[in-house]
Amino acid sequence: MLPCYAGVNRTPYVGTWTLLGEFPDVRFLNISNFNPGEELILGTDVWKIFPLWNKAYPMDPARPSIPQAEQFSPWSLDGGRKVVFTCLPHVASDAVTKLQALIAPVAAERDRWQAQA
Repeated sequence: MLPCYAGVNRTPYVGTWTLLGEFPDVRFLNISNFNPGEELILGTDVWKIFPLWNKAYPMDPARPSIPQAEQFSPWSLDGGRKVVFTCLPHVASDAVTKLQALIAPVAAERDRWQAQA
């Protein structure tokens, strides 16, 4: 399993990256020999396996412009918390706009859940 890093490309198409950080408790793994949703136990750690590419996300011919990882994620965490994948544009302002559009409905749903509690 490999760490999942976040970074920015300083010089496009040259491979010079600036590391912004590492996502805690997230790892990349070749899941050829695993099933989506399966748990991998390493010592005392339990890792949940979520496919990011083709294994569980076939292309939707009706929405070919939407990346496969963003289409109807079937995954949820304990307590019903949903797992959402997104691909961010390289332009920072476009990435912020996309994240705000993604977070707004999630925040509204969270508010509804809190009101019911």
